[in-house]
Amino acid sequence: MKNRKNQSFIKKYLLWITLLLVLLIPLFFLRQLTEEQQIVEREAAGSGEVRMHIQPTNITVNPGQHYETNIVLTKTVDRTIIISGAQAVLTFDTPLSVVSEQDISCGPQFNGLVFKQISGQSVTIMCTVNPGASNFINLTSADVILATVMVTVNNTAGQDASIQFTATRVTEANDTNLVPDVSTAGETATYTISNSQATATPTGGPTSTTVPSTPTPSPTVIQDTPTATPTVTFNCENQKIHGDYNCDIEVNDKDFSDWWGDFIGKLTTLKFFEYWRRVFF
Repeated sequence: MKNRKNQSFIKKYLLWITLLLVLLIPLFFLRQLTEEQQIVEREAAGSGEVRMHIQPTNITVNPGQHYETNIVLTKTVDRTIIISGAQAVLTFDTPLSVVSEQDISCGPQFNGLVFKQISGQSVTIMCTVNPGASNFINLTSADVILATVMVTVNNTAGQDASIQFTATRVTEANDTNLVPDVSTAGETATYTISNSQATATPTGGPTSTTVPSTPTPSPTVIQDTPTATPTVTFNCENQKIHGDYNCDIEVNDKDFSDWWGDFIGKLTTLKFFEYWRRVFF
């Protein structure tokens, strides 16, 4: 009889513990999600100390025209701000488009990893500097070009259009593991599209004449006997350097690019790249 009472007590005890866990576990995850959402919202806003805008803006363009726009960074505060990279996600109104990723290039001061992606009317650009304090960019009151984009005005464009920032990030370089965002939300550029088509200016071409060619003797090529070049075998599983994802016996930005492309997909973010770089450099 006593054993039955003990067993009944244990069952009730386990039942209460199970019910308590069922109630507490969702509350724990809800709290975690709330905290993460608050962090994302704070990071998404940025500190607003570096203005991100487009030049030129408020100009008139013609259907069929191709023109360059610069994404520009401008410091708006007196304190020293040194950055290691920046990222912008732009949305182009339908009359405008970016045809190819080759039409996008990072500014001359950004000499590190570059990421470009065109997805319909959305364009993502990430530009960074190479590791090392000497490569960091010390912002002044002068404009710094983050990237240059070649924009195409569609031939059927019949209305004004704009380029808007969907997301921005300017990462401040520091000695901690933080990657603070000091950007503004970005400023919209508006373009007036005229009714006239852009036309190419004809140029006179040279008159072609047939000139008989005089054959010239071909030189005799003496080829050396090829010799085998020794190769270094690198066992990636046993000798891998910490952070050397692509097994080239060094850790650099290419390792991050390869790792992210294989495991996550093509889309990357400056925030994750900065975290990765500060771990391995």
